[in-house]
Amino acid sequence: MTCGGLPSSTAPAPMPTVAAPLEDENLLTEILVRLARLPSALPRASLVCKRWRLLVSDRRFVRRFRAHHLRSPPPLIGFFEEVTREPSPDSPSSLFFTPILDPPNRVPVSRFSLSFRNGDGRTILGCRDGLVLLVDAGGAEIEVLVGDPITGDQHRFVVPPAIDERQVIEILNGAVLRTAGILDDRPFRFHVVLAGIDRPNKRLFACVYSSEAGKWGDPIWVSVDSESDVRTTVSMRVSSTLVGNSLYWSLNGDTAAILQFDLGTQRLAVIPLPLDKCSDGSRSFRAMPVDGGGLGILELLDFNIQLWKREIDRDGVVSWVLGKTIELDQLLSLDKRGMSPMMLGYCEVNNVVFLRTVFSIFLVQLESLKFNKPPIQASYFLVHPFTSVYTADMGIGGGPDEAKLLCNAMHKPPLLHTVMRMRSQSCFSGQPSEDCSAKSGRSMGITQENAWPSPDAATVEDMCPDFELLDNQMSKMVAIRVPRNMRAKRELLKHAPKLVENGKKMLILHGTKTSTVLKDVLADLFHLKRDHAVKYTKKNDNIRPFESGGETSLEFFSLKSDCSLLVYGSHSKKRPNNLVLGRTYDHHIYDLVEVGVENYKSIESYAYDKKLAPKLGTKPFFAFIGEHFESVDELKHLKEMLLDHFKGEVVENLNLAGVDRIFVCTAISPTTVYMMHCALRLKRSGTSIPRMELVEVGPSMDLVVRRHQRPSESLQKEAMKAPGHAKKVKNVTNNPIDGKEGRIYIPDQEVSKLTLTSDIKGLKRERREAKKNKENSKKQKVNPE
Repeated sequence: MTCGGLPSSTAPAPMPTVAAPLEDENLLTEILVRLARLPSALPRASLVCKRWRLLVSDRRFVRRFRAHHLRSPPPLIGFFEEVTREPSPDSPSSLFFTPILDPPNRVPVSRFSLSFRNGDGRTILGCRDGLVLLVDAGGAEIEVLVGDPITGDQHRFVVPPAIDERQVIEILNGAVLRTAGILDDRPFRFHVVLAGIDRPNKRLFACVYSSEAGKWGDPIWVSVDSESDVRTTVSMRVSSTLVGNSLYWSLNGDTAAILQFDLGTQRLAVIPLPLDKCSDGSRSFRAMPVDGGGLGILELLDFNIQLWKREIDRDGVVSWVLGKTIELDQLLSLDKRGMSPMMLGYCEVNNVVFLRTVFSIFLVQLESLKFNKPPIQASYFLVHPFTSVYTADMGIGGGPDEAKLLCNAMHKPPLLHTVMRMRSQSCFSGQPSEDCSAKSGRSMGITQENAWPSPDAATVEDMCPDFELLDNQMSKMVAIRVPRNMRAKRELLKHAPKLVENGKKMLILHGTKTSTVLKDVLADLFHLKRDHAVKYTKKNDNIRPFESGGETSLEFFSLKSDCSLLVYGSHSKKRPNNLVLGRTYDHHIYDLVEVGVENYKSIESYAYDKKLAPKLGTKPFFAFIGEHFESVDELKHLKEMLLDHFKGEVVENLNLAGVDRIFVCTAISPTTVYMMHCALRLKRSGTSIPRMELVEVGPSMDLVVRRHQRPSESLQKEAMKAPGHAKKVKNVTNNPIDGKEGRIYIPDQEVSKLTLTSDIKGLKRERREAKKNKENSKKQKVNPE
């Protein structure tokens, strides 16, 4: 006891030693299990020390790590696509995997490979739960393959004879589902559902295969409505969607509907969709899950995504309610004048839709409306999203790909810096620091003893032999390219900034069918604009300027040739001798005018003195005759188009001697313009104003306006924007030669009103002069003449 409140002199008993949190094996395991479910998480953690490496590479830990992250949707690590081209020795399969995660989480493509033995009729039907389902109909029997592309495990089996009658039954789609359990169970357990049609009997079917039982069930049939078209069938172009305990496929045909297969009751049903709420295209709508586990419809109409939800009231009446409309042109900053987006695929787990535009692919999360634009080339094939909790230890063959992931991790080492702080401070930070350099990994003593296990790895440099290659590639990317020959130098100079920019260039294109008249028209136009024209002679069958999506090739050629003016000639029975004049803004179609050419006379048909031929580079003069050019909108548009197509470089002053040709355009009717090209010659008149004569030199033609397309208000407003003028500063001017100049204005000073002091030198000088004058006057008085 203590006396008088004084502390006892006896020392207190020592407290039991408490291990640091990261020294506790159980606590460390709990921390590492909760690392991000990204491919680089475990390889980066293994770099800390040998103890951590052994822990994260343990099979039981990996199973627990993956089981822990099964509670939330697995990350979307890439997609499979079936490219319809002949396989080559370098790529023996037409099934390709494309990773979409950024480094260091980008999974090596070599990890994802599935192949068939026969390999001619293979078709991918879908991906789910880290499994891929394919069907091969190229052999004597239809073979089904279910594979795990990460582990390389595969199961092959043939379809039952009941659905193998190829003359009458077609297998059009399918789905694979992993049986409840850990993802890396070997062998994995799964169910396969195939869907198709029996055309002679007008009925759809579904058939289930169980890997546990090792056999197929009996086919389940549902009849198609006799009033619907026989073509109503399961869509081959839209993969299945799992909503609750049911699988859904889109149906093709005149009636918009989806096919439902209940996995619990093994029942098959056709659910009709309102015709006025879903488009006909199989790639325009598909089933999707909604909040609460209900069924919804994802519909893509032009530049809008509409999300519909099915509701069932107390009386069992089904109705469809519009939940949300997403305007893609506003969300993704798309141009409505271009081709509308196309739905390539949908990931039900992450609620992400894959959209293809003209030049790129977008991934849009439908709940948060966040989107991502992965740095991959736009695909023209349907994609099958692949989700899985990927860990590097599950790869085929181990070392090389593990080293590649580790190399990616070393290029982004913030986690290492965070882990070192954890070890020193005995704490766990969920936010990795970003102030760590690439040298931190080497400074931590990462050697063969405590690095990620690899049979051929001795150090980090050995495990990542592409450090030097990556450095060389980066140096090439940032290096300034110097032209190696005169041709390259001329091209660079051609596109370099100029004090006086060149005039607009005209692109001349041929259609699929071009008549002799149109060929002469395009040749004469190229002759008249030879100094600023590019002519392609090959046929172009995919150009339809006035149709949505048909202008993509025009915009591509405009970008390729750096031309802002377009002339496209085509000939058909409906529109003979058709000529389309167009303008572009930022290499996108701005406006179009379609005319028909009649009564054409070429330059060669005119007989005149060749000395009268217009000189190259001279300025043309345009004369528009007729009141229709001021009152008819079509002719006003045609007038603007002709002026822009033949407009040369802008000059402030023009010498009359430089004007040697004239285009005379006469409005014969509200839709017809007679256009002729004449040479202008100056004759003596005896006065200061010369006499002018017109000599017709061709070409001449009648232009009949058929269609025209004005730009949208938003596009016109953007194109007409003028650069803002610098804010005026008083008494400050900017001269391109002398730079900035400033002026100082001094007000007038009246000396008589200035307050002067007595000690000013000027006053002293006046006093001396006054004194001197006074003395001189005295001398004059003393010495009078």
